[in-house]
Amino acid sequence: MFDNIKLYFPEFELKIIKSNNTYLIFDRIRKKYIKLTPEEYVRQNLVHYLIEIKKYPEKLISLEEKLVYANKTYRADLICYNNYLTPILIAECKSPFVSIDYKTLYQITNYENFKNSVILHLTNGIQQFTLHKINNKWQIIQEIPDYNLI
Repeated sequence: MFDNIKLYFPEFELKIIKSNNTYLIFDRIRKKYIKLTPEEYVRQNLVHYLIEIKKYPEKLISLEEKLVYANKTYRADLICYNNYLTPILIAECKSPFVSIDYKTLYQITNYENFKNSVILHLTNGIQQFTLHKINNKWQIIQEIPDYNLI
């Protein structure tokens, strides 16, 4: 379905099925098949990348987490926690057909108001933008750090 889109992630063996003319992808965090959209394809690739390459514990990853701030409800695409259940990484995933711009950057910096994360990551699967908070200042970094380095 997305064979013509080359993401920056390594190729993972994702479980995709077709049911009632709808493609579904297995979500290894929520342990169920969900509708396959371009954004979900990017999110599931990011999940596999974090677990298999960057060694983030699967049990410490949350998807579509509801956040409420100033009477507004938001949903963070992905949040990774440390062993003390403190958020360490917040990611916003977009479709490969949506470019990363200031609007998406603003969206993820809003999430940071709720969760005092040290890593913010934006991706559409092709472009990625990663910020790391060091001494209370955000710095652009090349890639998401391994779990044991945060």
